[in-house]
Amino acid sequence: SRRLKPQVLLAGDFAFQRQEVGDRMFFIQKGHVQICNDDQSVTYATLGRGGYFGELAMLTATRRIAGARALDNCILYVLTEEAFEEVMRYYPNHYDTILE
Repeated sequence: SRRLKPQVLLAGDFAFQRQEVGDRMFFIQKGHVQICNDDQSVTYATLGRGGYFGELAMLTATRRIAGARALDNCILYVLTEEAFEEVMRYYPNHYDTILE
């Protein structure tokens, strides 16, 4: 889709850090991403192909509560808050379902 923008992360790169503004979410096409605390001593989740992350902060307009770090080389697709809102204008009935 035109609304999804590709992003490459190399192993060890961060998609985002804790406390950053959550204005986008990510979908994993290839690789693995670790959702973790600041020093990576606690892993909250490890996600792979087909996984997604970052939606909570984006949908609630809050800062990130964890970081997202590539465990290996990754190809992600990024959906910005603006693009998400544009899609929701066409499918308003799905908004509540997404928030559940």
